[in-house]
Amino acid sequence: IGSALSGLVTDVRVRPGDRVAKGDVLFLVDARAARATLAQAEAAISEARAAIAEAQAAQKTARQQLDLYRQLDDPAAVSRAEVIRAEGDEAAATSRLGLARARLAAAQAAASTARTEIERLIVRAPISGEILAVNIRPGEFVATQGGSSQPFIQMGETTPLHVRVDIDENEVARVAIGEPAIISPRGAAEVQVKATFVRAEPLVVPKRSLTNSAAERVDVRVLQVIYALPPSDVFRVGQQIDAFIAAKPAPAGKGD
Repeated sequence: IGSALSGLVTDVRVRPGDRVAKGDVLFLVDARAARATLAQAEAAISEARAAIAEAQAAQKTARQQLDLYRQLDDPAAVSRAEVIRAEGDEAAATSRLGLARARLAAAQAAASTARTEIERLIVRAPISGEILAVNIRPGEFVATQGGSSQPFIQMGETTPLHVRVDIDENEVARVAIGEPAIISPRGAAEVQVKATFVRAEPLVVPKRSLTNSAAERVDVRVLQVIYALPPSDVFRVGQQIDAFIAAKPAPAGKGD
């Protein structure tokens, strides 16, 4: 889990081992500047609404005055200059009303942007799952890029646990894809559990998970197959395992 915006961490709400639901708060980034921007935008909204009310009143008065002049039966009762002045007052009030409405829209947009930024400074769980590692503390600075070589928080769904088994591309044709697998913790072959097949990844990829064996080949590509483990206290996230998958039955000979 990273942060959408850079800043100082003000609070960390979780610890390793905690279970969280999607949307729960994980940690907070300093939002004082964003809240100040929001306060300014809300003040501008109030000013713009007051300006709109004032411009609407002025526009109404100017239109009433202009309508009164235009309804007079005697053209000599009012001078042409007064009519022109009333027309100018009405046009000016209409212009001020349009400007006030534009300022209101701009202030509302600024307020919406500030609220969005405040929400982005609240880092929430993207999924339901378990907190696996917390690598930040209050007071530390988090950056959106280039600031850390590790994620701020690691989490995942651990119920059930899944294992990813690499099958050498040269062995794929011999493996019974779709069958259960027998899984043992590395170094404890006597502990065996039956894992359920979940899926085989569609893409064959270069091998990245290494066992550090001297005889291990690294210049190979592998098919990754996912299995689900039954509930157990034996396995942990990130643990290496040994997997035994049944081979396909050998084809019958022509004479059989």
